[in-house]
Amino acid sequence: MLMRSILLIVLALSFNLSAQSEFKNYGHEISVQDTISIQKLLASPESFVGQTVLVQGRIVAVCENRGCWMNLAAENGEQSIKIKVNDGEIVFPLDAKGKVAQAQGIFEKLVYSVEDVRKIKQHEAEEHGTAFDPATVTEGMTVFRIKGQGARIFQ
Repeated sequence: MLMRSILLIVLALSFNLSAQSEFKNYGHEISVQDTISIQKLLASPESFVGQTVLVQGRIVAVCENRGCWMNLAAENGEQSIKIKVNDGEIVFPLDAKGKVAQAQGIFEKLVYSVEDVRKIKQHEAEEHGTAFDPATVTEGMTVFRIKGQGARIFQ
């Protein structure tokens, strides 16, 4: 009886572990072994620019038009990082929002002029069907993101 109970517990644990490890791959296979926390990445972003990184977080947003980006939230829930791919290269599914994902890619720094920011904000307004006044943009901005190579979305 004791052996049977132990066997059932082992089988239950095995099932739970395998259920948690089920995922779907997008893009290239992930080759980086160690994840870096999103908080650590964003705490000193300049030191990671140009490096291939692996992050993990809950998906809080996905591009609604082409699935060409997703935002992963940090453990603290206060920060997030955008994983961006070229249109059609990888398509992140809209129903992935709320799931946990790992993403690998090159950490990059993008510096935008005032005019660039106006174009970006105009594009975002058009995507969301909201109004935008270009006069509200008075300075450029710097963005840190990951140029995605591959991802795993856990089921």
